Amino acid sequence: MDIKFIGSGPAAKAILYYITDYITKSQLQAHVAYAALEVAVHRLGDFNPEEDDLTSRAKRLLQKCAHSLISKQEMSAQQVVSYLMDFEDHFTSHELTMDASGKLVPTATQACDYQKRGDLLENVSVWDFVAQTEKEKLTRSQMFSAGSDEESDDEDRADGPEGTASVTDESPWTKDNILDFDGKMPRVRFQTAHLQDNTHTIKVRSYFRRKIPVPIGPALPRRDTPASEQKHARLMLILFKPWRHASDLREAGQTWLEAYMEFLPSCSEEVLERIINMQLLHECRDSRDAH
Repeated sequence: MDIKFIGSGPAAKAILYYITDYITKSQLQAHVAYAALEVAVHRLGDFNPEEDDLTSRAKRLLQKCAHSLISKQEMSAQQVVSYLMDFEDHFTSHELTMDASGKLVPTATQACDYQKRGDLLENVSVWDFVAQTEKEKLTRSQMFSAGSDEESDDEDRADGPEGTASVTDESPWTKDNILDFDGKMPRVRFQTAHLQDNTHTIKVRSYFRRKIPVPIGPALPRRDTPASEQKHARLMLILFKPWRHASDLREAGQTWLEAYMEFLPSCSEEVLERIINMQLLHECRDSRDAH
């Protein structure tokens, strides 16, 4: 067994990044992918116009390339477990439906769900919205029931250390306590401008049932380089400052960095810790490269 004493912060960051990178299994490097594609093309053989059909040959080429790439890609334990437990393995930004002419049209996006959230969730940021809410389809009886917001079922009680508490007239949900409410959590209707206002609702989870949001897309920008500090400021405002329109994030003529520095003093300790942890990823990578 190889044992090494870790006696400094940079060394700890380096080993942390190495372990995380090893566990999660990064994507194929370009030279490995090209080598796999070359093998697939060679296995297909030369094209014979008298025996090969172009369509079937193209399908076989695509199939062989896909199989060759998959065979070279390492899978993490999380991916294997997710497959075995039949969890989702793909995520989409839009939901689609057919219009009267038979064409696919978008019906909702995650951004639209957030911007058209009910008034009770006015003070909720994007990060908390993803962590503590989920869109739920209404039953037929719920579609025709009166009232905008209602209690969820018993399984949505807040499972705190002191047990559960029911919603009463003396302890209603408010914009300020909606995510920390100790009792039955509500279902909140979308605004009428939402495309699925009549068919779906927002189910709020208790704090003890919150999930961890996983940003999908490009890497999070750094905050310690002039080239990316504006992008970092913009992303932090989008994630942690409640908003409905882009104009809510900063004043006219204000830079993203100025708006971000103005927003920071109002952040809770929990939000500040998340922002620091996002930067920690880059610091761990720097320490790994230095070692």
